[in-house]
Amino acid sequence: MGLFNLHLDEFDELLMTLIDEFDYIILNAGHWFTHPAIYYESHRIIGCHFYNLHSVTDLPMTYDYCCVFRTLL
Repeated sequence: MGLFNLHLDEFDELLMTLIDEFDYIILNAGHWFTHPAIYYESHRIIGCHFYNLHSVTDLPMTYDYCCVFRTLL
């Protein structure tokens, strides 16, 4: 697996067009947070995980989960 670029404060546009068709939605995002990633908010890099990026904070996995669930709820 390669490097992921995750925008923690944005929805997937395709999913948002289909969401009204579902009675239930199961959110499963755990696999994204165990791989090297660069995290964005408002289109700015805010941190990374398992990736040595010069002068970018290595964030704990709990930070990512909190941001994603805050965005979803």
